[in-house]
Amino acid sequence: MKNKKLLTYVLIVAVVFVLFGFWFMFSSNSKKNALKEDMTIMPSATKTSDEITKNIVVEQDFVCNIDTISRLGVVFSYIYDSNSEIALELLKGNEVLAKNTIPAKDVEDQHRTFLTPDSLITNVKNKQLKLRISCNDDTGFALMINENSNATYKFGSSSLKGRICFVIEP
Repeated sequence: MKNKKLLTYVLIVAVVFVLFGFWFMFSSNSKKNALKEDMTIMPSATKTSDEITKNIVVEQDFVCNIDTISRLGVVFSYIYDSNSEIALELLKGNEVLAKNTIPAKDVEDQHRTFLTPDSLITNVKNKQLKLRISCNDDTGFALMINENSNATYKFGSSSLKGRICFVIEP
């Protein structure tokens, strides 16, 4: 009788332990993990986006893993020549932390194009930020994307799997 009670107790403890382990492993959702990727490392590109055209706004949400930002580099892919301008913005909520408008002629194919704030951005560690890319006309450029990321980005009205290839620098 005593052995039966002990066996029951051990089984209950084992089941609770296993359930707790599963809960711990799977409790954080993939979007939260994707937002916490290391943004100081440029991801490898696995594909390109569609062309960024006049009415398309591209956005990537992320959690900043460093306290200061001196600039942010985005990688574009060349499609054709254009005289347009590309607007790069970094936002915290509705607050614009940095914004640059860059002529398409200054954007190099598959090289970093930098969003450089007027002054060092501070106190952003563990804050949710947003990279926004838009243009005044058809650009002739697409974005390099890492589709192996658990993140999602917004391209116009579509939410797509992947992370825009960008990096933040302290």
